Amino acid sequence: MDEIVKKIFNAGVVGAGGAGFPSHVKVQCKADVVIANGAECEPLLSNDKLLIMHFTSRVLEGLTTVARQTGAQRSVVSIKGKYSDVVTQLQNFAREYNAEVFLLQNYYPAGDELEIVQEVTGKIVPEMGIPPHVGVVVHNIETLLNISYAIEGRPVTHRYVSLLGKVRNPAVYRVPIGTLIADFVELTGGFLTDNPAVLIGGAMMGQIADDLETPVAKTTSAVIVLDADHPLISEYKQAYSFSLLKAKSACTQCVLCTELCSRNQLGHRLFPHKIMRLADLALAGDSELARSAFLCSDCGCCEYACPMGLSPRKVIRVIKKSAKKFAPKDFRPALHPFRSIRRIPVERLIYRLDLAEFNIPVKLSTMDITPHRVKLPLKQHIGVPAEYVKGKKQVKQGDLVADVPRDQLGSRVHASMSGEIVKFTPDFVEIKVNEG
Repeated sequence: MDEIVKKIFNAGVVGAGGAGFPSHVKVQCKADVVIANGAECEPLLSNDKLLIMHFTSRVLEGLTTVARQTGAQRSVVSIKGKYSDVVTQLQNFAREYNAEVFLLQNYYPAGDELEIVQEVTGKIVPEMGIPPHVGVVVHNIETLLNISYAIEGRPVTHRYVSLLGKVRNPAVYRVPIGTLIADFVELTGGFLTDNPAVLIGGAMMGQIADDLETPVAKTTSAVIVLDADHPLISEYKQAYSFSLLKAKSACTQCVLCTELCSRNQLGHRLFPHKIMRLADLALAGDSELARSAFLCSDCGCCEYACPMGLSPRKVIRVIKKSAKKFAPKDFRPALHPFRSIRRIPVERLIYRLDLAEFNIPVKLSTMDITPHRVKLPLKQHIGVPAEYVKGKKQVKQGDLVADVPRDQLGSRVHASMSGEIVKFTPDFVEIKVNEG
């Protein structure tokens, strides 16, 4: 492990876009092109735009570090062209770092890695493949920011989070990792609903928080507070058994889910309308069609497309639990000829999700979020959970509290606040924050 890789590992940097893949592994890939993903995939969010605006040099320093480590000859920052003010600033700085700026259209899911790779390079990542398979490495904007800090020996202790919806002060906040959602919202002004439900990570690919004691993690890009009876919350909470029943009884095989499927448009052999037929066949798990479910990116475009309000995505999720892994053969995908006219406009998606009232400009807050306790999850990444480092009871911000098991894929966890460790389990470490 060379010096730069070791620094990124020591800092506990993971993919901040949501996947949480340990970044020290990713920067060891060899690539021709490195891409900073500033596409802001999820509707309503503006984390990437604001981080580029306020930390332009830092982001580009992180990108340069990754380019140097991977051997890439081309560095690109991808951002939506609609952010004209940020684009101008970015272009001025990018020249100093020998980086390009690539302007994306405002569609969903523009921030998907495979979409970014095709748009920027013209290459199609193969089925079940990842960008390095075509000589490309993609990093989220906040990941690159964290990499730039890691080179200086600063571990990941905070996360930039969009707080949106039924809250008093919507904005993007710098939040200590492990802050409980209830504390986060209260410290920033409070709820605007007596019956809140919370989406973590985004309206399309996020998850319902089990409760308001859920902590902010390294991969938490957004906290969206809605009324518990909001249609989007109801859809998320709909039982899988009911979704399968609806699929059996109401799917008309109109093919719209397949026509708007982002993977199908890239030429991958994923046909959601055909997979919907499996709901009538007891989800036959060993068929070639069932195995193709693993090509799904879980973006939810199929749900947007369905005129019957069905969820091919949920049917696919159920199939994945029993189907054997898809084994791609010698197949070269080709772009769908209608791909450019089958993209989902973000503004229309926001209206479809009934979120238009929350589609407002937000700023990067300068508020210092100081919770009275933090609950650090030991698995905030792809791989095995970090293991609590026994010994210290009093810790300072940035101290190592959980390490990666020997020879395993994972990421270190550091104290996000100074205080006393009052509890630890195989799942989390709880710190009572020092007063003052």
